[in-house]
Amino acid sequence: MARISLHKIISSTVESLKNRIVFLNQDLNAYTLEIEENKNKKIQKFENKTKDELYLKEIAFSDIDKEVNKRIARAMLKYNKKDYWSRRETIQNWRKANKSEEATKEYYNTLKVLD
Repeated sequence: MARISLHKIISSTVESLKNRIVFLNQDLNAYTLEIEENKNKKIQKFENKTKDELYLKEIAFSDIDKEVNKRIARAMLKYNKKDYWSRRETIQNWRKANKSEEATKEYYNTLKVLD
């Protein structure tokens, strides 16, 4: 008798564990389906945005703005490196000449050339 009742206890425990596993698998499947649906919704939303003309134009203009800003920064660096010393030299020459009229005219002419 003890064997039969022990067998019944073990089998009922095993059966309850199997039921629990099945329940968890179903719950997990429902959760993964929900995640897939959300992912598909986000993908569809993104595809709809990319099809929109205004959105495409906005992307294009933002890329152009970024490129222009990069090029302006590079040009300013080149400009500063190139003309810094010549500007400094003209200012020093003007100061050495005690800001006379001839030095002032020469100073403004060289600055016009540099600009």
